[in-house]
Amino acid sequence: MRILKTSSWYLPLAILSLGSTARLDIALAQGRQELDTLKAEISRLYQEGRFNEGLEVTKRAVLLAQQNAARDPVTLAHVLNSLGLIVFEPGRICDGRAGL
Repeated sequence: MRILKTSSWYLPLAILSLGSTARLDIALAQGRQELDTLKAEISRLYQEGRFNEGLEVTKRAVLLAQQNAARDPVTLAHVLNSLGLIVFEPGRICDGRAGL
């Protein structure tokens, strides 16, 4: 009986931990979904030659990818590459640096 009394506080703690982990997983999934949407929009704007609009969308994507960089560094690298392409294409390298 003594074991149950000393370890009874573990159960609520474990339940709270699982709940916060689930919320974190949901937030990460939403962030990934938003990044996927932004990456598709960046690609479309680049193909259409709409570099000014593409630069603004890419900046938003970079900020979001930086928040998740520890968990998903590949996506951050992909988005930074997109930033380079958007900025390099019209020859406005200085604008890209100033925007970040």
